[in-house]
Parts: sequence; structure tokens; C-alpha cells
Amino acid sequence: MTKKFVKKALDIYGIALGVLTVVVGVLFIAKACSIYFSDEKVYTYEIVAEKFSQIAAFAYVWLAAVVVGGVGKLVIDCVAPSEKKISAYQNPSATLARLSLRLGESEQRKRFQNLRLWVWIASALVCVGGGVAALIVLLKKSYNPQLVVNAMASRLLTGLPWVIGALCVVAGAVVLEAYCLKKEIKLAKSELAENAKQGLKPQAKEQKKTWKEKVYEKAPFLQSQKFVWGVRVCVCAIGLALVVVGICNGGMNAVLRKAIAICTQCIGLG
Repeated sequence: MTKKFVKKALDIYGIALGVLTVVVGVLFIAKACSIYFSDEKVYTYEIVAEKFSQIAAFAYVWLAAVVVGGVGKLVIDCVAPSEKKISAYQNPSATLARLSLRLGESEQRKRFQNLRLWVWIASALVCVGGGVAALIVLLKKSYNPQLVVNAMASRLLTGLPWVIGALCVVAGAVVLEAYCLKKEIKLAKSELAENAKQGLKPQAKEQKKTWKEKVYEKAPFLQSQKFVWGVRVCVCAIGLALVVVGICNGGMNAVLRKAIAICTQCIGLG
């Protein structure tokens, strides 16, 4: 089998799985509507189980298709791993670190580095302050027992802006850091070009090893494909074993009963 054939087969399988997912979703919605608009006013486990047993075959086929697709993709990646092209700018921090090894200190790049540092310090302080303020609001006690539910909703609405504000600050910090990294890379390249024009040789510096590289040096087997696939297979086996145990000891049935009781008699269809 060629890589082109495998890729085409995976694409077709993905499209078929997507269509099957939509069909199963529509069937679930249709059965939920049929339960809601039925003459029965109490949605018991037996009624819901009877309705959804009519589309159980589609659900099992969809579940089997998901499992087969996942296992097949893992096998294909193991037998014929795809070649991924990594862009040079996929990790701007690594690109900047690599360029900085060939350059000395620069005032312009130093300003951007300080700006990134202070931005993250400020965003961390804002997040801590917003978290503390939100906790104070949420933990504030209500002295009127009749207004406990309304008080909780009010506290949530009052504390929500603090959380949203902190997330906005973090998002702004991420955008600003990306901008600063691009500027630093541009400055580093211009400095290298200027040094090349002047005939100056790049300064060779020893790059510091990250903690991952240090761990891989002491335990090189962690990078081997056999170890990685062994861990994946063990995790999948443990997950499947726990699923089977849950089905055999009645856990799935208990979860289904609780889900039906909550969704149809409390917050959902009921």
C-alpha cells in the first residue's frame, strides 16, 4: 500500500465516520423529542431505555467505528509513520534561542525581553488578584435562608467578571509575547546580517540543556518508539479493562439510571 492510498482511505473513513456521527446525533435528538412529546408525564428508566434501545444498533456501530478508526490510525502510524514537516517558526522561542547563541547582548532585544518579563509578572498579579476577589465573592455567606439560591447566582455573576478579566489579560499577554518574539527574531537576523557585512564571525555559545534533554540523557529509552508504544498499549488496555469491569459489575447500568433521572426528571426533558 502506498502512502497516497493510505491517506485517501483514512480521509474516506473519516468522512464516513463524520456522517455516521451526524446520523447518530439526529437519531438521539429524535428519540429525545419523541419521549418529550409522548403522553407519558413521568420519564422512567424503562420508558427511556425502551426508546433508546431502538437506536442502540446505530450507537454500537458508531462506537465500534470510533474504536476501529483509532486503533487503525495507531497501527498505521506505527508501521508507516508519516513525515511531518516542521516549520522554522513553529516555535519562536526555540528560534530566538538558537539565534541568540550566535550574538552578544543587544539593548534593543533586551528591551523586548524586559517587556515580556514584566507583562507576564503583571498578568500573574492580575490573575492572583482576580482569583482572590472571585473567591471572596463566592465564599460570602448569605444570612437569609430563603435567598440562598438567588444569592449563589448573584455571587457567581459578581465573581464572573473577575475571571473573565483575568483570562483577557492572559490572552493579551500571549499576543504581546508573540509580537515581541517576532520583533526579537527580526532584530537578531538583522544583527547577524550586519555582522556578516562587517566580516565579524558569530560568537559560539554553549546552549543550555532543558530539563527534558537532561532526563532523556539519563534515560534514553524514554525516547524509543517501543517504550512509547508500550505505554500507549498499556494505557489502552487498562482503560478497556476498567470499562469491562464497570459493565460487568453493573456500574454502567447505575450511571445510566442516574443520567436518566437527572436529565429527564430534573434539569432536562422533564
